[in-house]
Amino acid sequence: MQMEKGRITERFEMKGQAEMGSDTKRLAERYFEIFQEYLREHGESSLSSGYEFARRAMVDGCSVLEMAEFHHEALRRVLDGNGSAEKMLVQAVGLFAA
Repeated sequence: MQMEKGRITERFEMKGQAEMGSDTKRLAERYFEIFQEYLREHGESSLSSGYEFARRAMVDGCSVLEMAEFHHEALRRVLDGNGSAEKMLVQAVGLFAA
């Protein structure tokens, strides 16, 4: 089953690698900037920026799944800046593999 993609974005590869089109990279980077601003300030200004970003992206054909991909990538970058989140997950679920 093939999913429809937005007019200005290309899909991530199925393997989850960051092989994205330049428009998608630009959008993902802008979302990350807004997300970081919100994490620093927790203010209405950054929430408003996020709202406006999403509104423009939707008008340009970005799907809700693409927005979720941007958010997932932002979370991954914030939580795994040094690989510690992945190391913690391996340790936490390692017991279940035994």
